Amino acid sequence: MRATVHGGPDDSAWADEERLLIRLVDELHDSAGISDELWAPLAAVFRVDQILELIALIGFYHLVSFFANSLRLPLESYGAPLPP
Repeated sequence: MRATVHGGPDDSAWADEERLLIRLVDELHDSAGISDELWAPLAAVFRVDQILELIALIGFYHLVSFFANSLRLPLESYGAPLPP
């Protein structure tokens, strides 16, 4: 949980594949695209169909966050709170 809030993609809490996924999420969020510098290591670990599914999944969660934040939905009572 600490690395989710206070860490980055290079935090020691993450496995190598997780670091790639965090970089993918960050890059899609920041630029709406995937650079060649990220595509190469992704393609070395994931098949193209898996990368496409990841792009769709990341986009879906982005959509959900737009709705949840815009509608000011309350946090779920059963969810673990993030560390300060």
